[in-house]
Amino acid sequence: VILSHHMLYGLKEGQEKMSKSDPDSAVFMEDTVEDVERKIQRAYCPTSVKVEVMEDDGGEMASNENTDAGKESMHLTADNLKNPILDYVKHIVLSPPGATFACATAASPDGKTYDNYAAVEEDFLNGDITP
Repeated sequence: VILSHHMLYGLKEGQEKMSKSDPDSAVFMEDTVEDVERKIQRAYCPTSVKVEVMEDDGGEMASNENTDAGKESMHLTADNLKNPILDYVKHIVLSPPGATFACATAASPDGKTYDNYAAVEEDFLNGDITP
């Protein structure tokens, strides 16, 4: 079986894509249920956009991180949050027609069912869904 999808973020902070060389950076088809649960529970899941501090480098402003200019080209849409869990929900869980996603929320502790990504993202960013 071959599953093609957009380039998913790695599950660790700062990973623009999953890596086969780092087994904890991705969920694989052959992972056990326990592996998937562990990886998702430990995944990087920012709730707001990380602001990069610029440092003065001899008259030039430079990012405080080494940036690979080619990394951003792997993603077709702008995404300043870079949250791998939301990426999975959008591109894996809710991608099939008619798919739904259910989770506990602050307003619905017993669970709320979503049928579109925009509503999931809005509730997450508003703090109704917590990591």
